[in-house]
Amino acid sequence: MEKSILRYYIEKTFELVRRMHDLLWDIRLNVNTRVVVRRKDSNSLNRDARWCQPSPYFRLQQIFKRISFSDTDVFADYGCGVGRVVCFAAHLPLAKSYGIELLSDMALIARRNAKRMRKRKATVEIIEGDALKFDCEDVTIFFFFDPFGEKTLQDVLSRIHATLLKKPRHVRMIYFGSDPLRESMFDKTGWLHKREDLSIRKITRDKDLVRFYESAI
Repeated sequence: MEKSILRYYIEKTFELVRRMHDLLWDIRLNVNTRVVVRRKDSNSLNRDARWCQPSPYFRLQQIFKRISFSDTDVFADYGCGVGRVVCFAAHLPLAKSYGIELLSDMALIARRNAKRMRKRKATVEIIEGDALKFDCEDVTIFFFFDPFGEKTLQDVLSRIHATLLKKPRHVRMIYFGSDPLRESMFDKTGWLHKREDLSIRKITRDKDLVRFYESAI
């Protein structure tokens, strides 16, 4: 019982620190991304878009420290919500940062955040619409924070693979979530290699496991 109580207070303290850290990063970038949206999906082709929750900034810092990138890399966040990941990526020396968002009101806020953000080094473009309609041919770094279900994820991975066959290039993928089934879909592609040396483990009960993949083409 004492261990359970102690764990509870540790997690509550961690959550408070995380929220303060998120607030400070929003202030630093001059954006407002502290929004959680829960809605039933009635717009996507497969009706399996998931609710929007911004990625913690401390995770984004860890993630981008683990991958090498240059000013020729193009980043894309599938299910970008109000644009936290897109803006964070844009403050790094990348060529471009895409955000793909199904919901029009979320896409509008993401555009406002991208427009007002400070310290931008990369071009930002918010694409409103279904992920399966996004032309990802120039993207080299893909980010997924559990944005949709298995059907759409499979279709998106197939679409990315098709662009690699048409336009061979080295791509990196980041899966942020805790669903074993969706993680296994990356493992079973046959054209992605998991970078076990880069993976970030869970440190609380939050859904914050991170896996890294790169193309084997």
